[in-house]
Parts: sequence; structure tokens; C-alpha cells
Amino acid sequence: MDTAVSYAGGQFTLTVSDLTTGKTATNVAACASCQRASAEWIIERPALCNNALTKCFITRLADFGPSTLGGTEARVDGGTTKGIAGFTNYPIDMVNPLSSGGFISLDTVGPLSGKTFTATWDRSGGTVPITLGPAG
Repeated sequence: MDTAVSYAGGQFTLTVSDLTTGKTATNVAACASCQRASAEWIIERPALCNNALTKCFITRLADFGPSTLGGTEARVDGGTTKGIAGFTNYPIDMVNPLSSGGFISLDTVGPLSGKTFTATWDRSGGTVPITLGPAG
């Protein structure tokens, strides 16, 4: 996988590419007031929906063991391009707010080194039904 996010003219462009199949998906969203003051590298479980998008759920997090992401770099709001180690690290534990703080998933981020970090699977969490909001 390869991902890229760019910002120009009040619009963010997200591109995700599968390096194995050569398939690419792109999504553009407008947000002129977004601060563009942080960067995120995320390993998370997918949400799945039926074709009508009326029944959706977040799946259990697969046991991916240790997963190393390399070549991670970002430039925040016109600054200089830095690897992940050049940013302050704030790991996030995902918690399900719909069930009194029920656990969704947790991964552990290891030491940051230049443009590389490793996240290690901890637990799966349960399947969680979700409702999609309006587009835009």
C-alpha cells in the first residue's frame, strides 16, 4: 500500500494505491478552514457495508502481529518535510463510546526511528454496528 494526502486551493486529495494490484483510489474533499497542523499514520480495522450503505459495521481488528511502516514523512502547513520521528507521538487507543467506554482496539507503537515505526497488535475488540452520516 502507498498513500498520499495533498492540499491545494481549499481541497484535500487522498490517494491510496495497492502496489500489488496496481489499483488506485482517489477522494477529494473541500475544507478551507481545516488547520493542517498535524500528520497521522494509522493502522486500523475496516468498516464494511452492504451496497445500499444501510447496514455497516466495524470489523474485528485482525492479529497483524508487528507491522512496520517505512518511508513515513509529512510536511505540515508549508513546513519542512520530516520523517515520523520528527513529530510528537500521541498514540490513540480506540474506545467504543456507544457501550460505556467499551474497548474497540489497541495497538502499541514502538520506538520511532527516522521515517519508520512499528505497531504491534494487542487485542481484536468486537464487531461494532455503525451508522454512516450524510456525505460532505
